[in-house]
Amino acid sequence: MDTALEKISHRVLLDEQKRYFNSGTTRDVQFRIKQLQTLGKMVYQSQDKLKAALKSDLGKPSLEVYGAEILPVMEEINVACEHLAEWNRPYPVNGFMDPLDLESKAIFYPEPLGSVLIIAPWNYPLQLLFNPLVGAVAAGNCCVIKPSKMVPHTTGLIVKLIEENFTPEYICAITGRDANTLMNEPFDHIFFTGSVQIGKTIMKAAAENLTPVTLELGGKSPCIVDQAADLDLAARRIVWGKYYNTGQTCVAPDYLLVHSAIKQPLLQKMLQTIRLYYGDNPVESQSFGRIVNEKQFQRLSALLEGRECLVGGERVEDQLYIAPTIVDRVGWDDPLMEDEIFGPILPVIEYDNLDDMLVKIVQRPKPLALYIFSEDRSVQQKIIDKTSYGGGCINDTISYQISSQMPFGGVGHSGMGRYHGKATFDLFTHPKPVLERSHNYDPTFVMPPYSEVQSIILRWMIRTTYFDRGSWDIDLVKNDQAVGSAALPAIKAPSITLQAIGSGKAIKLDSPRRTTVLVIHPLSALLSALMISVSLRGKFPLASSLYIANVWDCGRKPGWVKSLGSAILNWIYQISVMMMGDLVPDYLVFTPDRNGDLAQWLDLHSRGLGPRVVVINSKGDILGTYQGKDAAKVIYSLIRKNR
Repeated sequence: MDTALEKISHRVLLDEQKRYFNSGTTRDVQFRIKQLQTLGKMVYQSQDKLKAALKSDLGKPSLEVYGAEILPVMEEINVACEHLAEWNRPYPVNGFMDPLDLESKAIFYPEPLGSVLIIAPWNYPLQLLFNPLVGAVAAGNCCVIKPSKMVPHTTGLIVKLIEENFTPEYICAITGRDANTLMNEPFDHIFFTGSVQIGKTIMKAAAENLTPVTLELGGKSPCIVDQAADLDLAARRIVWGKYYNTGQTCVAPDYLLVHSAIKQPLLQKMLQTIRLYYGDNPVESQSFGRIVNEKQFQRLSALLEGRECLVGGERVEDQLYIAPTIVDRVGWDDPLMEDEIFGPILPVIEYDNLDDMLVKIVQRPKPLALYIFSEDRSVQQKIIDKTSYGGGCINDTISYQISSQMPFGGVGHSGMGRYHGKATFDLFTHPKPVLERSHNYDPTFVMPPYSEVQSIILRWMIRTTYFDRGSWDIDLVKNDQAVGSAALPAIKAPSITLQAIGSGKAIKLDSPRRTTVLVIHPLSALLSALMISVSLRGKFPLASSLYIANVWDCGRKPGWVKSLGSAILNWIYQISVMMMGDLVPDYLVFTPDRNGDLAQWLDLHSRGLGPRVVVINSKGDILGTYQGKDAAKVIYSLIRKNR
């Protein structure tokens, strides 16, 4: 099927799209919303034509056309139109604040990628083409779409509708003899849904142009039925999910893992459900579709040759019909377990030990989906924790991938990248980070000419970030007895060992004979730099060293920003006193109070409030523990004593 666009080389078409993209037209949010509305109107007004085309290509029942093809696309369009202005709005970097330049701002600017290629499969030729297209258009990209040639009636209609509603420099559909070479062009992104084998080919071709790819592949998705399952519910939902679209669904249960204690009753209920859904003769059912073409029919028929089927197995070649089939007593090395079945054949494997069965799953390539039927929450959680897969359901099948609020995608062998709703917008968008600096601060301490002082400062800054950020409680130990809640190795003078609770890593500070060690509730990188400067014994006439546990991320506490200025002045004064006064106690250790307020610590000198203070000498003897006003008095007396 060669369209008028086939006469234009792919490179010329791509150049035209890039010129149109660079004109800036697609960056306007209102333009994008208008194009999405055009797409939605096109689909809505063509429902009858689409239903007829899908019936011709796949024998797809009307309900499956509406429920799995048209409705998901309309939902994606509605969500994108409603939220696009919000999605496209620049947003600040969470938690970012440069403590050396409080007026600086870090912002992400979402920007479209350019011209993208979307390659769709044949099993859901409308949904799996238009859903990613909605996100690409919402993100402001130009698009080349390639529907599958295996569903000629549907593909022909899609090409016609696209040509009637969009210009080729914005959105165009490509089919015909040379469409497979599209992947060799330098697109800004390639989105592919299909088989693992073709996915590898596309990824290899994209690598030549360093084009990023999203691969929505497949795999053998297991369905596990535990002995604690609701069997009636499991039978209904497994049969529905497996034989929906005649089993030609990438997330359909590929094989059934059922506990031996409930296998027979479950299979009996599934046989009853098949008769309930499709009648005694499914070939006559209006609720059951057909295999897509002769090649796929022959592939599936070969899997059934010489087998005894618990149910089904009937085939009508001239109708491309294969009955809903269950094959019992299948082993892990059976040919049915080699590749994704992608048809109405369900192998059944019996298991007795859950852990042994999970090992078998983990040893295989990661599936696109996994389904659990069990009322036992410990079983549910064990399966979730021990297996890796794209997504799944508990007590249901396939329905998890329908929602626009739930990103869908594979992992490992089953694909890379995810989409649906905002995730599709993010997929086709580059979040461009921009840092805006003020004129009030110039980081000269990292600018040439470099000096040894700068190197020492940076080394100390690296050392301060080594401490565990997960806990602010620092405990000291003497003779294997914890001052606090953790039992640590004994302190041996002249060294002191500090450890953040739960970190499992002790920080050993080899100290000179007379050293000041401060372990404080961290405030900011500025304070780190100030305190580090105190420890430059070779550059300043001091006999003290100052240590800080870590850097507090004040960006998460916006209510404290106003007090930060006065806090910094307070600290500058305190550090200046120490630098000029030659403060030389043997050991002075601050341990932060987990429940304390940082503002109280900042007002330590003026209010007498603050965390616990432990003073020990060079031998490791604890001289005293103080808090509140008593701690303030101790600090003041030490400062005055050593001025």
